[in-house]
Amino acid sequence: MVDRKEFKARLARPASEMVVAPLALDALSAALAKRVGFDTVYLGGGGLGYQRAVTEALLTATEVSEATRAITERVDVNVIVDGGVGFGDPVHLARSIRLLEDAGAAGVEIEDQVAPKRVHHHKGVEHHVSCTEMVDRIKAAVNARRDGDFVIIARCNTFAQEGTDASLERLARYAEAGADLLMPITRGDEQFAAASTATVVPLAAMVIGSGRASG
Repeated sequence: MVDRKEFKARLARPASEMVVAPLALDALSAALAKRVGFDTVYLGGGGLGYQRAVTEALLTATEVSEATRAITERVDVNVIVDGGVGFGDPVHLARSIRLLEDAGAAGVEIEDQVAPKRVHHHKGVEHHVSCTEMVDRIKAAVNARRDGDFVIIARCNTFAQEGTDASLERLARYAEAGADLLMPITRGDEQFAAASTATVVPLAAMVIGSGRASG
């Protein structure tokens, strides 16, 4: 059984260690990650969509929660789930949070793109919601969770389009709404450093290959 309280405590700043969560799409890949020393994995929407021969935009909350449970039933790891845009408006998001919590996830990442999510995302075209709409999503997620240690990660995709200052303002409002972690998808180390300096909330970064995807 995952100890969410212990896991959330490890994420606080300043941290004594970096929590690294490799991609795992099923119990086998999660078990392999566990065997080589990782205690946390990331169930990514993009990867899961490719595995199922669809795009992330076409995944359902049921599919993602079932994929989560397939890992947590067999492998003792913390699972961070890519919840995309929450599978709808805040009401849909609230149900998605309950599904993922019941499936044994340690936390969920939600982002500030339109719902339903557009397939253009995989071509680098972003369709953002307003800051107010994303704040409503975060509040819905926080209010829906039954375990206060279930981690809510708010992802901000606007750095390339809206610039640093506007995106930092978004992050501040996301934190105020109750996000436990912030994930700034930046364009370079300078923007990521600015995001780190601007908040005491822990940050999450996505890494592909040898460099941070946000870099």
